[in-house]
Amino acid sequence: MVAKTPVESVENPQTVPHTHFDNADILQQEQNFIDYYTTGESHPIRLLFKLYRGHYGKLLLSAFFFVLKVSPTWVLPIVTANVINIATQHQPGTAIYIVYNIAVELFLVAMNVPTHYLHVRFYSLATRSVEAGLRGAMVRKLQQLSMESGRIQSKVMRDVEAIEAFSSQVMISLLSIILNIIVALSVVFATNRTVFVFFILCAPVGGFTVQLFRKNIRRRNREFRKEIERTSATVMEMVELVPVTRAHALENREIHRMTDQLNMVAEKGYRLDVIQNMFTAAGWVVFQSFQLVCLGVTSFLAFNAVITVGEIALYQTYFSNVVGQVSALMQLLPTLTKGTESIMSVGEILNAHDIEDN
Repeated sequence: MVAKTPVESVENPQTVPHTHFDNADILQQEQNFIDYYTTGESHPIRLLFKLYRGHYGKLLLSAFFFVLKVSPTWVLPIVTANVINIATQHQPGTAIYIVYNIAVELFLVAMNVPTHYLHVRFYSLATRSVEAGLRGAMVRKLQQLSMESGRIQSKVMRDVEAIEAFSSQVMISLLSIILNIIVALSVVFATNRTVFVFFILCAPVGGFTVQLFRKNIRRRNREFRKEIERTSATVMEMVELVPVTRAHALENREIHRMTDQLNMVAEKGYRLDVIQNMFTAAGWVVFQSFQLVCLGVTSFLAFNAVITVGEIALYQTYFSNVVGQVSALMQLLPTLTKGTESIMSVGEILNAHDIEDN
């Protein structure tokens, strides 16, 4: 039997694995991404939406199935309040009403698996395609630029990964936060305006807390990214010069140089960790305090027969939801800042003109 050569194997269509991504589409994306950066667009959010051109349909389908997926969490507080009120009022047909409410919630919960699959499928097709296109565009530039290979390697891997995480936070986490807040506020506004005021107060307090930390988090992220790129370039240079270093017995000198650089990365990372965690802690304290005040107010209203006992559970659940969502939004700030920084970092390659004349 004659063995097939690698070329013959590749040309045989039976040996080519099935893929959801087309090479021609990815190649066209690569050129589009380079064009987006070279046209002078400098706002990271606008650049992000440009990167996803051609994938908007997938993202809309993903968002639709995401809404269906998370709907049980919105309905559960209403079902809980209904069941509590029905159980405490002892009206005729109590058992039937309780079973009806539970059945509705069980149906919505059961729908989570298929809707979650469809949501992830359409979202992942879009994000992984953009991820491949970005890396391909940077590889194409890599063949033309006279730039430190270590610095480019850091951008190809770390920054593109950060952009993918940024996309996930914007298109999934941010969508979830906005939808949850809108649903909670709508239900509370329709039932009790007094409690609604406490919900509204969360937004300006959260915004004030964000403003206190936003500039420092952005600055620390930029410093850390620059230091990572510098270290990556230094490591690549060190590896290339290992034979020369050994020939001149300069190993200890090179070790000390790399140790100093790694310590600098650790210092920048430490400062970034401190500011991000202080921001998270401050947000948690503020919103937990608001939640306790809301519990006290709703209990007082129930004691004076303004609302029912079931409504205490309803408002407390939705307020916990709003507090959790606003806290999650605040915790997204470091990731969003890192993502926008990475988008601009990739632009340093795709918009570069330091081309070698080969």
